[in-house]
Amino acid sequence: MLNSHPRISDVAEAWRSLDPRRSLLNAPEWVETSEDDSPDSARYAVHHDADGQPNASVAVFRVDGNMFRNYDPVEVLLDCPEDAHENVAPEEVARLTALQDEASALLRDAMRPAAVCMLPGAYLPGIIRTATDAQTIHELLDTLDRAAQDWGARSTAVMHVPAEDSQLDQILRERGYVSSTVTAQCVIPVPGKSFEDYLATFGRKRRYKILRERRVFAESGIKTRWAGPEVLEDEAMVAEMGRLQSEQLRQYGHDIPTERMVALLRRIKEHLSPWCRVLVAERDGVMEAFVLSYADAESLYPKMVGWSDYAQRNFAYFNMVYYEQVAYASEQGLSQIVAGPETYDAKVHRGGVLHQRRMYVRAMEQETSVLVSLAEALDRVHQARLNAYVS
Repeated sequence: MLNSHPRISDVAEAWRSLDPRRSLLNAPEWVETSEDDSPDSARYAVHHDADGQPNASVAVFRVDGNMFRNYDPVEVLLDCPEDAHENVAPEEVARLTALQDEASALLRDAMRPAAVCMLPGAYLPGIIRTATDAQTIHELLDTLDRAAQDWGARSTAVMHVPAEDSQLDQILRERGYVSSTVTAQCVIPVPGKSFEDYLATFGRKRRYKILRERRVFAESGIKTRWAGPEVLEDEAMVAEMGRLQSEQLRQYGHDIPTERMVALLRRIKEHLSPWCRVLVAERDGVMEAFVLSYADAESLYPKMVGWSDYAQRNFAYFNMVYYEQVAYASEQGLSQIVAGPETYDAKVHRGGVLHQRRMYVRAMEQETSVLVSLAEALDRVHQARLNAYVS
């Protein structure tokens, strides 16, 4: 039995040793930024080999409907992607939405609270391992089950498992989980050492479109600059970033108050300052847009964004989330931009490669038939929509 802890700081040194590449998304500081002040809302455990060396770890969070929707297995099950109607056969979309309508009230009652294994904001499961034996993975998942029992959870889930992780897939299925493709992490390779090297990877029509978007943005009067964590020391800047981010999330159905985003920015300043890279866009001294990114030794991660209507009309999204990120990553010698999920059309047409993620869910036994049918329908819809972007 693994000893679990309520704060990742209790196991930070052992946890950090599991990733010699020092990826930001595996770092204790990254996970700690998502912790809240609720008592016993998270559990962490580190597994050791026969010689006492750390070889695997697990992170588990209690989810009861008040987290971001893509962390909540119930909300993920009940979400029909907006672009499904464009890229999926109508009968498949109809089948999914009918199942979701039928199961909505039942699952919200029967599956919450949930104990969820994940790395928040990383689109990775909450399992890091150098060990390859099945027994170690079973012990990590036993920690998930114990947390669920202690919390009185009505379901357990393992979020954002890479589709190629066949070992974890097999073990989770053996333990009674049902699964579905739910999203894809998008990675943009950074070729060469300049934006021109990136531009050269596209055909003539795409290059023309990119250059036009760059020109319109440049002629808008908006000026961009890269800054570091000192931006987060400016309370006025933080307040405006929080407002713009909150408004941006609202467009995608996430009703997150500005105050919550400001509090998150303050936690980011506390825990993640060494990795912060802030792209600020201003016009006449007023912030029109921003992108908060992070950089480690290999990757650039644009994570928090916001822009005014004026900036959006002048291609702020394409310029700030893609082109300026590519230019900066090229200059810094980074190999890729980890651009996150969704908005696949924009990302794929700007060099993005999709890496599918699956969700595994296990609920109370009497709900299994509903869950299986819904997961299978959701999987078909997501597979079809993702295939549409790579075919």
